Amino acid sequence: MQAIIVADFFRYLLHSAGFLYTNTPARQTKRNIACTPFTFPDSVTPLIFFHPISKRKPNMFGFDIPFGTIALLAVGLFLLIGVLKGIRQVPQNEEWIVERFGRYTSTIKGGLNIIVPYIDSVAYKWDMREAPTDVPEQSATTEDNIRVIIDGVLYVQLVDSKLASYGSQDPIKSVIELAQTTMRAQIGTMTLDQTLSERQKINDAVVDAVNAAAKPWGVVVKRYEINDIRPPEDMIEDMKRQARAEREARETIKRADADKTARITVAEGKKREAELESEAETIRLTNEATGRAKAVEIEAKAQAEALTTVGKAASSPEGEKAVQFDLAKRAIAAQEVIGKESTVVLKDGSKGAAGAADIVAEALAVAAAVSPAVAKTADGAKGSDSAKS
Repeated sequence: MQAIIVADFFRYLLHSAGFLYTNTPARQTKRNIACTPFTFPDSVTPLIFFHPISKRKPNMFGFDIPFGTIALLAVGLFLLIGVLKGIRQVPQNEEWIVERFGRYTSTIKGGLNIIVPYIDSVAYKWDMREAPTDVPEQSATTEDNIRVIIDGVLYVQLVDSKLASYGSQDPIKSVIELAQTTMRAQIGTMTLDQTLSERQKINDAVVDAVNAAAKPWGVVVKRYEINDIRPPEDMIEDMKRQARAEREARETIKRADADKTARITVAEGKKREAELESEAETIRLTNEATGRAKAVEIEAKAQAEALTTVGKAASSPEGEKAVQFDLAKRAIAAQEVIGKESTVVLKDGSKGAAGAADIVAEALAVAAAVSPAVAKTADGAKGSDSAKS
């Protein structure tokens, strides 16, 4: 029954608006009264305050649509717009500030949100993601009175949308201007060389100063990066010449170090060569001395053995005469050498002028006497050797 009532009600609305007729073969217009009127069902009549269709008259606007229908349509349109205004879909990473009669009432975040239509309104929309912001280039004076042009990039993120809405008229612009002021102040405490070589120090100083001042604005500076530092043209030329001179100086130092290293290497090689030669000479001399000592030792042993043999032989009368004979032979040989090669004349005072002849005669006599003894001694030595063997 309720479904029938609702269906009849919508049919009545359509008919009242002129969209439903019971007889349209001749394509008659809305205002054609000859058309068979639509009779409202009895089941719905008690619920509606409209006049019956058969009795309707043109309203104040000149149309034959009842005023109640117009009011109903207006209310429906008002409610539809209210529903559309009350349902708000907020993107992710965004926050919207809602005001009621111009005063802050709430903050809505990503997702589907409902506000009071016609009363609440979205005053601010903030993107809460970190975003890079260019800092316009500006001039600054260093401690040594040199003007430089600097530009950079700020990486800013909103952390409190309410403070960003009511703490500053334009928080991003305020942060940029504060960064420029801080950068100029920081460069004023540094020389040009420090400015060019200590960029990170400038970046950190700007971030710390801006974050300390931007807390009431709901903004946080993540980092600041200097894009470029441009000194004046004449300073650029001077810096180029200085850089060229420094490169040449470094090259000269490198060449000197290389030459020094080469000389040291050569000297060490020569030193090592001399040490090796000295060691070789020492080894050679040691070996030669060892050889000579060995030879002397062998010779001494031979002489000792010879003297021992002679001593043994001289212990007998025949051996004594043999020794005397050997000495006489050596004396004669020595006198012959002296007589040939020397101008010195030797004289034997004990024997007179005939000393030499006497020596020769003595030697011959001794030789004659010793010959049998020597032969006997040799035979005895052979016999003893054979006996030992």
